[in-house]
Amino acid sequence: MNKLEKTLVIVTLVALILKYLTVPGMSLFVVVGLLGLALLYFYFGFALFNGIGLKGIFKKESYIEISKYKIFAAIIVGASLSMICIGLLFKIQHWFGFSMYLYAGLALSFVMLINCSFKV
Repeated sequence: MNKLEKTLVIVTLVALILKYLTVPGMSLFVVVGLLGLALLYFYFGFALFNGIGLKGIFKKESYIEISKYKIFAAIIVGASLSMICIGLLFKIQHWFGFSMYLYAGLALSFVMLINCSFKV
């Protein structure tokens, strides 16, 4: 976990605790935390799950030792984690349509778990 990911997780958890203690305005921080995590996983999942730092994303040398399969798997895992974060956000905020995101993200994560367990 990098610093940004840890910060977003902590903000989300603290906001969730305070939201359920009925502190006003905490729904905004829940939205910011979970949307931040979703965007981080969706756009930078390929680098985050392959151990590439933010400085090395645009350098060709960073990808020499990483296979195409690992990059593809990291992209799919990032998209599935992003869908799970969006589904959790919709469920926590009681918005319509949470089941579509949550179930699609969980199904995609399950498929990648099975695929990666046989590919090792």
